[in-house]
Amino acid sequence: MNPVNDQEFMGQMAAFSTLEQVTNLAASSDQMTATVATDQSIALIGHQVTYTNAEGEAVEGEVENVDFSGESATLTIGGETGIVPGAVTQVR
Repeated sequence: MNPVNDQEFMGQMAAFSTLEQVTNLAASSDQMTATVATDQSIALIGHQVTYTNAEGEAVEGEVENVDFSGESATLTIGGETGIVPGAVTQVR
């Protein structure tokens, strides 16, 4: 007549609470990662960098702009737009 006793119920509630907190922690971690990536991209403005272009060549230039209009930030380096920050290989 008692399909779930008090101990089982409390155990399930504790498990759900733990799952909720882990989910919240993951969301906070994602937000923090995005914020750090934004800050790092902004910090590149005005610096001379070397990046690898689509042809695999090393190109040097000054970071002029950071664009946040898409899903991820892109840089404008020496007049060339749409460069992902991960393509930067050296900062001076």
